[in-house]
Amino acid sequence: MKNGFSMLEVAVVMMIFGIIIVLLVSVYSGALDNQRLNEAAENIVLMIQQARSQTLASKDDSGGGLGKIHAVHIDDKNALTPNVPNRVVLFVADAGGYAFNPSDVRTKIYQLPVGMEISALQFLPNGPGERPDVYFRRLTGEGLVRDVSNNLVPIVSSTVTITSKKSNNTRSISINSAGVVQVN
Repeated sequence: MKNGFSMLEVAVVMMIFGIIIVLLVSVYSGALDNQRLNEAAENIVLMIQQARSQTLASKDDSGGGLGKIHAVHIDDKNALTPNVPNRVVLFVADAGGYAFNPSDVRTKIYQLPVGMEISALQFLPNGPGERPDVYFRRLTGEGLVRDVSNNLVPIVSSTVTITSKKSNNTRSISINSAGVVQVN
């Protein structure tokens, strides 16, 4: 009678442990990637909701009860200098064109985590990727975009798609004409 284990038995047990570890690491990695994608979508939704609520609350009212329109500017994966790819910017759209001013101290920027990208933008009545800003109407919170004549018009529909480069999973964020945001 022999005491101990044979080399074959030890090798089989080590192989089983190796397979279990590989499976656990891949499941954990996929779950972590999914969590990061959900977190990115949640942060973008929060920025859009914050712009809408600050507009409705007349935040930064300089007197006279006019308040300011708050908006979000979205740079997708194809954004070129001076824009930075894969970011969402909450800004105060002061009169005179309602343009995004990166030097304004009230501007807040959310940069997507590494490995995540804004893969598609669709703002209607605009075309895909045109004027990636969403504004909100005071008093109603209605979502607005710029048309080809640079006028603020109600959103018909808008979608921001976030993609994980690793898993290719996506999350779509939509803003309806009432300015309500949801993740699909």
